[in-house]
Amino acid sequence: MSRRFRYIPFVALLLLLSLLLFSCKKGKNTSELGTFSLDISGSVLTWNAVEGADHYDLRCELPEGGNYTVTVHGVSFTVPQSTVGDYLYQATAVSGSGTAIARSNSVVYHLGKGSHLDPILISSVEELKALTTGCVSKAFGGKVLDVPLYYKLTKDLDLAGFSMNPIGASDSDAFKGSFDGDGHVIKNLTLTKSNSQGRIGLFGYLSKAVVKNLTLQNATMLMNNNSGVTRSGLEYGLLAARSNESVIDNCHVIGSIEFLKNVDTTGSSYVCVGGVVGAASGGKIFASSFEGEILARYSQVNVGGIVGYIWSGDQRFVMANCLSKAHVIGVATGKEGTTSYAKARAGVLAGTVAGAYEISANVAYGESKAETPVEGTLASDIVSGVFGNTAGSSSTNTIPIRNLFYSAAIEKISGNRSVLGEGNTAYPLTEEQFRSGATFLTEEGGSLLDLDAIWKMGAEHPVLRGVAQEIAHDDVTVAIRDEISERAFDFSFNDSFLPLYYTVTMDRKTNYYAGLMLNDLLSTLGLSVEGAEKVVISAEGADDIVLPVSTASTFASTYLFYGNYGSFSALPQPYSGVLILNAGTKESFTLSAKTVTITIVKAQAEEA
Repeated sequence: MSRRFRYIPFVALLLLLSLLLFSCKKGKNTSELGTFSLDISGSVLTWNAVEGADHYDLRCELPEGGNYTVTVHGVSFTVPQSTVGDYLYQATAVSGSGTAIARSNSVVYHLGKGSHLDPILISSVEELKALTTGCVSKAFGGKVLDVPLYYKLTKDLDLAGFSMNPIGASDSDAFKGSFDGDGHVIKNLTLTKSNSQGRIGLFGYLSKAVVKNLTLQNATMLMNNNSGVTRSGLEYGLLAARSNESVIDNCHVIGSIEFLKNVDTTGSSYVCVGGVVGAASGGKIFASSFEGEILARYSQVNVGGIVGYIWSGDQRFVMANCLSKAHVIGVATGKEGTTSYAKARAGVLAGTVAGAYEISANVAYGESKAETPVEGTLASDIVSGVFGNTAGSSSTNTIPIRNLFYSAAIEKISGNRSVLGEGNTAYPLTEEQFRSGATFLTEEGGSLLDLDAIWKMGAEHPVLRGVAQEIAHDDVTVAIRDEISERAFDFSFNDSFLPLYYTVTMDRKTNYYAGLMLNDLLSTLGLSVEGAEKVVISAEGADDIVLPVSTASTFASTYLFYGNYGSFSALPQPYSGVLILNAGTKESFTLSAKTVTITIVKAQAEEA
């Protein structure tokens, strides 16, 4: 064998060693890498530390294609995505020399569409703080509509150590979405600073919004001389400062409010302070509660356990199945020179009720007191009771108050009215009576409180079961087709941008329905039936419903309903589809389809 061939095995060995050394520098073979577990909760990725790891390379595969990698020095990462879709994550543990030593499993983070069926999930304090208006704008011809986004809380959150600005601070950037706490608790909310809008709460201004299934625990509002309270017309509530045509359902607040305890303000400026809501106009507060102490001091003060002030007007406001276990004090200090402007209205349930459609099946277990240090103040301006002040005529209350149960120690139902009013019912109870379930039954065995579905007996008094009372309806799509403007628009009842309940009296019986008025719907969308032959409502498997356009009252009395309340003190009855009701003709049609189409049919031009 020649010397040249004798060296070939040795050269091959050198090449093999070089390849192995290069492979070691590049890192372990994939099949030789260690493994570790990657988990996801809401939008937070977590993993256990890998021995020998200096950092972790976190790779994300994007839903639209492409990817990126971020280096993490730690064992958790909050997903930053804001675009709807599925994001695939996998982590690699890397040593100080840059060698890959272990790789995790893959997990998927799903960012919801913000729809009723696919909500945006909230699982961290940072995500909660990032909420703003809760809606998206959608164009329909020349109209731009605010369509709500849907959010769901996935875990309990602790706000201890965090500052929290109100979600939707003012009427111009109000929260218009739907926030479902899903039975979770937000703990240690602390509010100590006011803002230029004078509206402070977890939510600042709710407008046609929904907040439900949420508990605030150990919530505190402490406003003092350094809190920046500077204006009149203030609204402060632990859950929400102002609720405008919104629904608060199955929400519970345990906490306290101390508003300017040691400050004397002058003039006639006023404040509305509530354990749940500072002030409400229209909408509903269902199956909600407050437990704690409230002290509010201002020139003029309206303070209540559930709500500080309920505005009058044509909006429909309902408060039903609410419990206030509150100690409420309102102190009025308003004066100019020797003239008193002091007014204090303090209520265990509400401070002032200027207007309401119905207040029913509520429990007030506590006490309220109104005071003033200002001499010359009229006694009629310093009032307290279950309600501090209610609308009325002379001494008679005119607010519909039915099946109210309150501590006998509370001297008055309405601080400024001595007569409850015709058709209203209220029961002052001793502690012994509060503990007996028989107290809440009629002589015939019926229920004054729904102890089967909404309430249950507690150790001291009835307590709420934690059941939402708003109608949980099918996700029916309403398709609008206008042949005149050639425009089309689809939405669901869940995404509605209109009031969702009406009261209709037929055959002397009042029914409480949830749904839409056809006239309101067309008007909101900027549609007109001028130049139309007819309006047709159609659905698969049903005959068309034809509405003539010659009579304007046809549209003003035609409704699309998806459920009804036998009474607001009971759970509602959802429909499997849509009930079309004409209150004028008393005709009704049931459509069981998931899509209802409303077509404005263009009139045909007459032939010459």
